[in-house]
Amino acid sequence: MNMKASDIAKEAEASQWLMPGAEMWTRLLVPSSESEWPLSRSPIEQLLDAFEMHVASEAESVEEYRRLAENSSDQTVALLMGVVLEDEKRHHKLLERMAASIRNSLRWSSRDEALLSGPVHDAAPVEETVAAMRGFIREEHDGARRMRELARMGKNIGDGLFTLLLETIAIDSEKHERILRFVLKRLMSRGASA
Repeated sequence: MNMKASDIAKEAEASQWLMPGAEMWTRLLVPSSESEWPLSRSPIEQLLDAFEMHVASEAESVEEYRRLAENSSDQTVALLMGVVLEDEKRHHKLLERMAASIRNSLRWSSRDEALLSGPVHDAAPVEETVAAMRGFIREEHDGARRMRELARMGKNIGDGLFTLLLETIAIDSEKHERILRFVLKRLMSRGASA
């Protein structure tokens, strides 16, 4: 018997043992064409399948980005393809490590290529670390705002290239802010005081 992508997401939400947030990944990574999936696989196995399919399908794109970055006669195209290539390589590696983490949990193993491997130190963070995190969060927030202001100021420079680059830096700063907020929350939950 087969299962549609929407059914996979519903089953993932109903699963008590599924990793927190896994239903979101199932919705995002299951092909939008409502492809059929075998019912014999659990939602977490289907999530692993989706991660592995995405990694495999992106490998060809990453190679094409590399080729364009290295071989373009247009310096702007080469620069921008290099930026995309670096991001995609990092995303590819993260997805591979996420898949390895799921594989580890399914096989009750611990391998180095997993997302969260290595020894866990249970020391409570010191207040200076929390204060530093809050400062980093403010810096990233302010940095994103400043980059957007610069992008508006430079909208007529370089055929829009400066604006594009400054806006992508702002997006990265916003991403960093979100990551740092997660880190701060995690530190706080592990015993740091405010």
